[in-house]
Amino acid sequence: MGTAVRVVVHVLLFVLAIAVFYLGLGIGLSYNPTIGTAMWGAAAVIAGLNLVWILRRKRAPRQGPNTQGS
Repeated sequence: MGTAVRVVVHVLLFVLAIAVFYLGLGIGLSYNPTIGTAMWGAAAVIAGLNLVWILRRKRAPRQGPNTQGS
């Protein structure tokens, strides 16, 4: 996956997390606080897993075309 595509996917995942958070805020205030809180949790999980994905990718050893195993 190219770097530009990966960046776009990460940004879209954070936008999704923000959208779920705001939807949870609206649902929690208007209809059901339990569902709203669950949606906040879902938003936190989306953002957290995205962050873990970013950090794991940065820590992964790079294997370029000139890298040869012994």
